Amino acid sequence: MTQSLPLPIIATVNAAYGDVLGNLKAFLGSIWLILLMMVLFVEIPTLIMTQEIYKSIHPEAYAALEDTGAKLDMPSTEKTVPQKIAEAENSRPVTIEEARQVKPEHLAIIFALNLFQMAMVFSFSVAWYRQLLLGDKKGKTIVFHYGKPEWHFTLTAMKSGFAQAPVVLVMISFFMASIPEFAGGEAISVSDNWPLFVGGIVLMLYLIARTSMSYPMTVMGEVTEPFKQSWAMTRQNVWRIFIGNLMIGLPTVMAALGIVIGISLLVGTAQHGMTGEAMPPDSRLSFAEHVLFKTIGAAFILFLFGLVSAFYARSYAFMIRSKQA
Repeated sequence: MTQSLPLPIIATVNAAYGDVLGNLKAFLGSIWLILLMMVLFVEIPTLIMTQEIYKSIHPEAYAALEDTGAKLDMPSTEKTVPQKIAEAENSRPVTIEEARQVKPEHLAIIFALNLFQMAMVFSFSVAWYRQLLLGDKKGKTIVFHYGKPEWHFTLTAMKSGFAQAPVVLVMISFFMASIPEFAGGEAISVSDNWPLFVGGIVLMLYLIARTSMSYPMTVMGEVTEPFKQSWAMTRQNVWRIFIGNLMIGLPTVMAALGIVIGISLLVGTAQHGMTGEAMPPDSRLSFAEHVLFKTIGAAFILFLFGLVSAFYARSYAFMIRSKQA
Protein backbone atom coordinates (compact mmCIF):
# COMPACT_ATOMS: atom_id res chain seq x y z
CA MET A 1 0.00 0.00 0.00
CA THR A 2 1.23 3.50 -0.86
CA GLN A 3 2.47 5.33 2.20
CA SER A 4 0.21 8.18 3.33
CA LEU A 5 1.55 11.66 3.92
CA PRO A 6 1.50 12.96 7.52
CA LEU A 7 -1.98 14.17 8.39
CA PRO A 8 -1.96 17.95 9.09
CA ILE A 9 -3.63 17.51 12.43
CA ILE A 10 -4.17 21.15 13.44
CA ALA A 11 -5.63 22.11 10.07
CA THR A 12 -7.83 19.01 9.96
CA VAL A 13 -9.21 19.55 13.46
CA ASN A 14 -9.84 23.24 12.74
CA ALA A 15 -11.66 22.31 9.55
CA ALA A 16 -13.82 19.81 11.47
CA TYR A 17 -14.78 22.49 13.99
CA GLY A 18 -15.53 24.78 11.06
CA ASP A 19 -17.88 22.20 9.54
CA VAL A 20 -20.00 22.24 12.71
CA LEU A 21 -19.39 25.40 14.74
CA GLY A 22 -18.25 27.56 11.85
CA ASN A 23 -21.58 26.96 10.15
CA LEU A 24 -23.67 26.45 13.27
CA LYS A 25 -26.96 27.61 11.77
CA ALA A 26 -26.73 25.06 8.97
CA PHE A 27 -25.70 22.29 11.39
CA LEU A 28 -28.62 23.04 13.70
CA GLY A 29 -30.89 23.04 10.66
CA SER A 30 -29.60 19.56 9.84
CA ILE A 31 -30.02 18.00 13.31
CA TRP A 32 -33.16 19.62 14.72
CA LEU A 33 -35.58 16.90 13.58
CA ILE A 34 -33.40 14.03 14.84
CA LEU A 35 -32.91 15.89 18.14
CA LEU A 36 -36.65 16.42 18.51
CA MET A 37 -37.29 12.73 17.84
CA MET A 38 -34.68 11.71 20.41
CA VAL A 39 -36.31 13.87 23.08
CA LEU A 40 -39.93 12.96 22.30
CA PHE A 41 -39.53 9.26 21.54
CA VAL A 42 -36.60 8.29 23.77
CA GLU A 43 -35.75 10.74 26.53
CA ILE A 44 -39.27 11.52 27.77
CA PRO A 45 -40.43 7.87 27.69
CA THR A 46 -37.22 6.94 29.53
CA LEU A 47 -38.04 9.48 32.24
CA ILE A 48 -41.49 7.97 32.61
CA MET A 49 -39.96 4.51 32.92
CA THR A 50 -37.55 5.76 35.59
CA GLN A 51 -40.58 6.94 37.55
CA GLU A 52 -41.97 3.43 37.46
CA ILE A 53 -38.63 1.96 38.46
CA TYR A 54 -38.41 4.48 41.30
CA LYS A 55 -41.77 3.29 42.55
CA SER A 56 -40.55 -0.32 42.49
CA ILE A 57 -37.24 0.32 44.24
CA HIS A 58 -38.35 2.94 46.79
CA PRO A 59 -42.07 2.33 47.46
CA GLU A 60 -41.93 3.89 50.95
CA ALA A 61 -40.25 7.04 49.68
CA TYR A 62 -42.71 7.33 46.81
CA ALA A 63 -45.67 6.90 49.17
CA ALA A 64 -44.28 9.60 51.47
CA LEU A 65 -43.90 11.97 48.54
CA GLU A 66 -47.42 11.28 47.27
CA ASP A 67 -48.99 11.69 50.71
CA THR A 68 -47.25 14.94 51.56
CA GLY A 69 -46.73 16.51 48.15
CA ALA A 70 -43.04 16.61 49.04
CA LYS A 71 -40.37 17.94 46.74
CA LEU A 72 -36.82 16.70 47.04
CA ASP A 73 -35.36 19.84 45.46
CA MET A 74 -36.45 22.09 48.35
CA PRO A 75 -33.83 23.56 50.74
CA SER A 76 -33.02 21.08 53.53
CA THR A 77 -34.13 23.55 56.21
CA GLU A 78 -37.67 23.59 54.75
CA LYS A 79 -38.12 19.85 54.41
CA THR A 80 -40.48 17.90 56.58
CA VAL A 81 -39.56 14.60 58.22
CA PRO A 82 -41.28 12.53 55.46
CA GLN A 83 -39.37 14.51 52.85
CA LYS A 84 -36.04 13.88 54.57
CA ILE A 85 -36.85 10.18 54.87
CA ALA A 86 -37.75 10.05 51.19
CA GLU A 87 -34.55 11.84 50.24
CA ALA A 88 -32.42 9.46 52.30
CA GLU A 89 -34.26 6.49 50.77
CA ASN A 90 -33.61 7.82 47.28
CA SER A 91 -29.90 8.49 47.81
CA ARG A 92 -28.84 5.24 49.48
CA PRO A 93 -27.48 2.32 47.41
CA VAL A 94 -30.06 -0.05 45.94
CA THR A 95 -30.04 -3.52 47.49
CA ILE A 96 -30.23 -6.74 45.48
CA GLU A 97 -33.71 -7.44 46.81
CA GLU A 98 -34.92 -4.00 45.75
CA ALA A 99 -33.37 -4.42 42.31
CA ARG A 100 -35.39 -7.62 41.90
CA GLN A 101 -38.57 -5.58 42.32
CA VAL A 102 -37.97 -3.83 39.00
CA LYS A 103 -40.30 -5.25 36.39
CA PRO A 104 -38.51 -6.90 33.45
CA GLU A 105 -40.83 -5.17 30.99
CA HIS A 106 -39.65 -1.77 32.23
CA LEU A 107 -36.03 -2.74 31.62
CA ALA A 108 -36.97 -4.16 28.21
CA ILE A 109 -38.66 -0.90 27.25
CA ILE A 110 -35.64 1.17 28.31
CA PHE A 111 -33.35 -1.18 26.36
CA ALA A 112 -35.54 -0.85 23.27
CA LEU A 113 -35.58 2.93 23.62
CA ASN A 114 -31.79 2.99 23.75
CA LEU A 115 -31.60 0.83 20.63
CA PHE A 116 -33.95 3.25 18.87
CA GLN A 117 -31.79 6.18 19.94
CA MET A 118 -28.71 4.38 18.60
CA ALA A 119 -30.50 3.84 15.28
CA MET A 120 -31.33 7.56 15.11
CA VAL A 121 -27.74 8.56 15.87
CA PHE A 122 -26.40 6.18 13.21
CA SER A 123 -28.99 7.45 10.73
CA PHE A 124 -27.77 10.99 11.42
CA SER A 125 -24.13 9.88 11.10
CA VAL A 126 -24.64 8.29 7.67
CA ALA A 127 -26.47 11.34 6.33
CA TRP A 128 -23.90 13.71 7.84
CA TYR A 129 -20.99 11.76 6.32
CA ARG A 130 -22.73 11.92 2.95
CA GLN A 131 -23.08 15.68 3.30
CA LEU A 132 -19.40 16.03 4.21
CA LEU A 133 -17.94 13.63 1.63
CA LEU A 134 -20.38 13.90 -1.25
CA GLY A 135 -22.18 17.19 -0.67
CA ASP A 136 -25.40 15.17 -0.59
CA LYS A 137 -28.33 17.40 0.51
CA LYS A 138 -25.87 19.73 2.18
CA GLY A 139 -27.52 22.00 4.73
CA LYS A 140 -30.84 20.16 4.48
CA THR A 141 -32.71 18.76 7.47
CA ILE A 142 -31.63 15.18 8.17
CA VAL A 143 -34.65 12.86 8.27
CA PHE A 144 -34.54 9.57 10.16
CA HIS A 145 -34.00 6.65 7.84
CA TYR A 146 -32.78 3.16 8.58
CA GLY A 147 -31.98 1.02 5.59
CA LYS A 148 -29.05 -0.91 4.17
CA PRO A 149 -26.45 1.90 4.53
CA GLU A 150 -27.41 2.47 8.16
CA TRP A 151 -27.32 -1.28 8.86
CA HIS A 152 -23.82 -1.55 7.39
CA PHE A 153 -22.79 1.45 9.50
CA THR A 154 -24.21 -0.31 12.59
CA LEU A 155 -22.21 -3.45 11.79
CA THR A 156 -19.04 -1.37 11.47
CA ALA A 157 -19.72 0.27 14.83
CA MET A 158 -20.32 -3.15 16.41
CA LYS A 159 -17.02 -4.48 15.05
CA SER A 160 -15.22 -1.46 16.44
CA GLY A 161 -16.94 -2.03 19.77
CA PHE A 162 -15.90 -5.68 19.83
CA ALA A 163 -12.28 -4.65 19.23
CA GLN A 164 -12.43 -2.38 22.29
CA ALA A 165 -14.52 -4.74 24.45
CA PRO A 166 -11.63 -6.63 26.14
CA VAL A 167 -10.04 -3.36 27.25
CA VAL A 168 -13.38 -2.00 28.48
CA LEU A 169 -14.12 -5.19 30.42
CA VAL A 170 -10.72 -5.09 32.12
CA MET A 171 -11.24 -1.45 33.12
CA ILE A 172 -14.74 -2.19 34.43
CA SER A 173 -13.36 -5.10 36.46
CA PHE A 174 -10.66 -2.80 37.81
CA PHE A 175 -13.22 -0.24 38.97
CA MET A 176 -15.48 -2.91 40.46
CA ALA A 177 -12.52 -4.27 42.41
CA SER A 178 -11.85 -0.78 43.78
CA ILE A 179 -15.35 -0.57 45.32
CA PRO A 180 -15.57 -2.40 48.70
CA GLU A 181 -19.24 -3.35 48.19
CA PHE A 182 -18.36 -5.23 45.00
CA ALA A 183 -14.87 -6.41 45.87
CA GLY A 184 -16.18 -8.81 48.54
CA GLY A 185 -13.19 -8.02 50.70
CA GLU A 186 -10.34 -5.57 50.58
CA ALA A 187 -10.71 -3.24 47.60
CA ILE A 188 -7.71 -2.37 45.47
CA SER A 189 -6.40 1.18 45.51
CA VAL A 190 -7.02 3.26 42.39
CA SER A 191 -4.18 5.66 43.26
CA ASP A 192 -1.71 2.79 43.55
CA ASN A 193 -2.80 1.27 40.24
CA TRP A 194 -3.22 4.41 38.13
CA PRO A 195 -0.82 3.16 35.40
CA LEU A 196 -3.31 0.38 34.63
CA PHE A 197 -6.12 2.92 34.30
CA VAL A 198 -4.08 5.28 32.10
CA GLY A 199 -2.77 2.41 30.01
CA GLY A 200 -6.30 1.14 29.43
CA ILE A 201 -7.49 4.55 28.24
CA VAL A 202 -4.51 4.94 25.90
CA LEU A 203 -5.05 1.46 24.44
CA MET A 204 -8.77 2.10 23.94
CA LEU A 205 -8.12 5.43 22.19
CA TYR A 206 -5.46 3.75 20.06
CA LEU A 207 -7.97 1.12 18.91
CA ILE A 208 -10.54 3.84 18.20
CA ALA A 209 -7.97 5.65 16.03
CA ARG A 210 -7.02 2.50 14.12
CA THR A 211 -10.66 1.72 13.28
CA SER A 212 -11.73 5.34 12.67
CA MET A 213 -11.55 5.28 8.87
CA SER A 214 -13.94 2.32 8.71
CA TYR A 215 -16.87 4.72 9.16
CA PRO A 216 -16.31 6.94 6.10
CA MET A 217 -15.30 3.83 4.14
CA THR A 218 -18.60 2.17 5.04
CA VAL A 219 -20.61 5.22 4.00
CA MET A 220 -18.71 5.54 0.72
CA GLY A 221 -19.08 1.80 0.05
CA GLU A 222 -15.71 1.67 -1.67
CA VAL A 223 -14.27 -1.38 0.15
CA THR A 224 -15.61 -4.78 1.17
CA GLU A 225 -13.70 -4.94 4.47
CA PRO A 226 -13.67 -1.40 5.92
CA PHE A 227 -12.50 -2.54 9.34
CA LYS A 228 -9.41 -4.25 7.89
CA GLN A 229 -8.76 -1.45 5.40
CA SER A 230 -8.98 1.18 8.14
CA TRP A 231 -6.36 -0.67 10.15
CA ALA A 232 -4.03 -0.51 7.17
CA MET A 233 -4.84 3.08 6.16
CA THR A 234 -4.22 4.54 9.63
CA ARG A 235 -0.84 2.85 10.14
CA GLN A 236 1.23 5.99 9.46
CA ASN A 237 -1.20 8.46 11.04
CA VAL A 238 -2.62 6.59 14.03
CA TRP A 239 -1.09 8.88 16.68
CA ARG A 240 -2.16 11.99 14.79
CA ILE A 241 -5.72 10.68 14.71
CA PHE A 242 -5.33 9.75 18.39
CA ILE A 243 -4.42 13.37 19.21
CA GLY A 244 -7.18 14.68 16.96
CA ASN A 245 -9.76 12.64 18.83
CA LEU A 246 -8.58 14.23 22.08
CA MET A 247 -8.66 17.71 20.52
CA ILE A 248 -12.27 17.09 19.49
CA GLY A 249 -13.55 15.09 22.46
CA LEU A 250 -12.11 16.89 25.47
CA PRO A 251 -13.26 20.45 24.59
CA THR A 252 -16.70 19.14 23.61
CA VAL A 253 -17.14 17.27 26.89
CA MET A 254 -15.89 20.24 28.92
CA ALA A 255 -18.24 22.61 27.09
CA ALA A 256 -21.21 20.30 27.72
CA LEU A 257 -20.33 20.00 31.43
CA GLY A 258 -20.03 23.77 31.67
CA ILE A 259 -23.47 24.25 30.14
CA VAL A 260 -25.05 21.65 32.43
CA ILE A 261 -23.41 23.08 35.55
CA GLY A 262 -24.39 26.63 34.58
CA ILE A 263 -28.03 25.72 34.01
CA SER A 264 -28.06 23.61 37.18
CA LEU A 265 -26.91 26.58 39.22
CA LEU A 266 -29.46 28.85 37.56
CA VAL A 267 -32.44 26.59 38.21
CA GLY A 268 -31.13 25.25 41.52
CA THR A 269 -31.20 21.59 40.52
CA ALA A 270 -27.52 20.71 40.41
CA GLN A 271 -28.09 17.58 42.48
CA HIS A 272 -30.91 16.06 40.45
CA GLY A 273 -29.65 17.32 37.13
CA MET A 274 -26.28 15.63 37.27
CA THR A 275 -26.43 12.53 39.47
CA GLY A 276 -28.46 10.42 37.07
CA GLU A 277 -30.68 9.15 39.89
CA ALA A 278 -34.12 7.75 39.26
CA MET A 279 -36.36 10.77 38.86
CA PRO A 280 -38.27 11.61 42.05
CA PRO A 281 -41.97 11.94 41.13
CA ASP A 282 -42.31 15.21 42.98
CA SER A 283 -43.52 17.93 40.58
CA ARG A 284 -44.02 19.05 37.01
CA LEU A 285 -41.13 21.43 37.47
CA SER A 286 -38.83 18.52 38.30
CA PHE A 287 -40.01 16.68 35.19
CA ALA A 288 -39.43 19.78 33.03
CA GLU A 289 -35.96 20.20 34.49
CA HIS A 290 -35.10 16.61 33.73
CA VAL A 291 -36.36 16.99 30.16
CA LEU A 292 -34.15 20.06 29.80
CA PHE A 293 -31.05 18.16 30.92
CA LYS A 294 -31.93 15.18 28.75
CA THR A 295 -32.31 17.52 25.77
CA ILE A 296 -28.86 18.93 26.46
CA GLY A 297 -27.52 15.38 26.66
CA ALA A 298 -29.11 14.42 23.34
CA ALA A 299 -27.75 17.57 21.68
CA PHE A 300 -24.30 16.78 23.10
CA ILE A 301 -24.39 13.33 21.46
CA LEU A 302 -25.25 14.81 18.07
CA PHE A 303 -22.64 17.56 18.35
CA LEU A 304 -19.96 15.06 19.40
CA PHE A 305 -20.83 12.66 16.58
CA GLY A 306 -20.98 15.60 14.18
CA LEU A 307 -17.52 16.87 15.14
CA VAL A 308 -15.88 13.44 15.22
CA SER A 309 -17.48 12.50 11.88
CA ALA A 310 -16.24 15.75 10.33
CA PHE A 311 -12.72 15.01 11.61
CA TYR A 312 -12.81 11.45 10.25
CA ALA A 313 -14.29 12.54 6.93
CA ARG A 314 -11.60 15.16 6.37
CA SER A 315 -8.85 12.76 7.53
CA TYR A 316 -10.16 10.10 5.15
CA ALA A 317 -10.31 12.54 2.22
CA PHE A 318 -6.73 13.69 2.91
CA MET A 319 -5.34 10.16 3.08
CA ILE A 320 -7.13 9.17 -0.13
CA ARG A 321 -5.66 12.21 -1.91
CA SER A 322 -2.18 11.54 -0.52
CA LYS A 323 -2.27 7.97 -1.87
CA GLN A 324 -3.32 9.19 -5.30
CA ALA A 325 -0.67 11.93 -5.44
